[in-house]
Amino acid sequence: MDEGAYQIGVSWNDNILQMVITGEASSEIANKIAQEVIAILVENRPKRVLIDCRNLKGRLGIIDTYFLIKNYPGKHAVPKLAILDIAEKESYYAFHKVIAANVSLNSLRYFSDSDEAMSWLRE
Repeated sequence: MDEGAYQIGVSWNDNILQMVITGEASSEIANKIAQEVIAILVENRPKRVLIDCRNLKGRLGIIDTYFLIKNYPGKHAVPKLAILDIAEKESYYAFHKVIAANVSLNSLRYFSDSDEAMSWLRE
């Protein structure tokens, strides 16, 4: 797979919009992926979302993450958004949790277990 090559698979399961992101992403491409995810959310206006990043190599940097979450289009907010990733990335998401709390995006949670993520989304 070429550097920067990625795919976003989109499906619905029990009224939950599921996105599976695979491939490799430099910081620049990771920002493009994030913008594409936002476009999918805006287009579909789901109430519950699971984004699976377990097979994605590369992530947004801290500054890019801050501005992405801070500038997320609030009028298209998702009531429940679960991010699924490998346990080794847990420290990466600690910063995301702080930013999300600071901008009152309280519907965002991170999981390394898919069953836990789906259970929370179905509550």
